[in-house]
Amino acid sequence: MAVRKLFRVGLGGLPHEKDKIINTMFHYFVFFAARGRYTARASLELRFLFGGKTVAWVFCPIVVHENQNRRLVCVFIDQTWMERNGRPYFVARRRKNKRARERSGTKSTSTLTRTPPIDPYFVAIMIAMAQSIRQASPTGQEESVITVRLFTPSADRESLLLHTADVTPQFLGKFDFPYLRSAASLPITQEVIPMTCPTTHLMDILLRILNTSLPPHRGKRLGPPQEKKARSTGRTRGTKLKPLGDTTIQPAAGSPRPRRSKRKRTRLGS
Repeated sequence: MAVRKLFRVGLGGLPHEKDKIINTMFHYFVFFAARGRYTARASLELRFLFGGKTVAWVFCPIVVHENQNRRLVCVFIDQTWMERNGRPYFVARRRKNKRARERSGTKSTSTLTRTPPIDPYFVAIMIAMAQSIRQASPTGQEESVITVRLFTPSADRESLLLHTADVTPQFLGKFDFPYLRSAASLPITQEVIPMTCPTTHLMDILLRILNTSLPPHRGKRLGPPQEKKARSTGRTRGTKLKPLGDTTIQPAAGSPRPRRSKRKRTRLGS
C-alpha cells in the first residue's frame, strides 16, 4: 500500500514528520473502514463541563463521528499537535509566591511526582467526549456506560496506542455535582498496536470499533436488513463480537508473525 511505503520511508525522519505520516495513515484507514457511515473531521472543540457549566474547551485534531447523528466514535491526537498548539490553547497561570501560599493555606510542593500513566489532557478529552455523547442523546441523559476511545502515537513513534475508557453515569455525576462524594472511578485500558504489524490488523480494530459504536437503542448495526453479513469482518447476524483485546489475526504464509498487542490497565479518579 502507498501509505505503508510512505511510512517506511519516513521511519528515519524527525518526530513531527513521523506524526504527519501516521496522521495520514489514520485518515486513510478510517476512509476505507467507514464505508460512508463515518467521517474523520479535523479541529473539533469539545466542552468540558463542571458543575453544569462550561469551564474549559478541549481541542482534538482528528475526530471520527457518525454521519447520521454526529455521535462521536473515537479521536486521534499526536504529540506534535500538543507541542505546536499548547501555547495558544493552554495559557500558563501565574504561580503564587510563598507568602501568598501561606495566606491561602496551601503548601509548596518541592518533591517531584511520578510520571502519570496517561497524559492528563487525554483524560480530559475522553471525559469531554462522554459528556458530549450524553448531551446528544434523545433524553440528554445516558443511562448506560459510554465507551470512548483515543488513538495516539507512542513516544518513539513505533506503535499506535489505543486508550479505551468505559465512562459510567456515576463517574459523570462527579462533574455534575462536585459537592457530592462519589467512589466512581475511570478505568482506562491501553492497547499497543505495533506499526510493523500487517495493515489488516489495524483495519480489523477499526472495523470492530465502528461496528460496535452504535448504542443499543439505535437498532441494527450492520445497515439495511438485506445485508445479513458484515462487509469486511464476515460476521453473520446473531454472532457476538470479540473484545478488543482479542484482535490477533493469522499471518499469511511466509510472512513474519506480528507481535501480540500489549494491554495494561490503570484506574483514575478513585
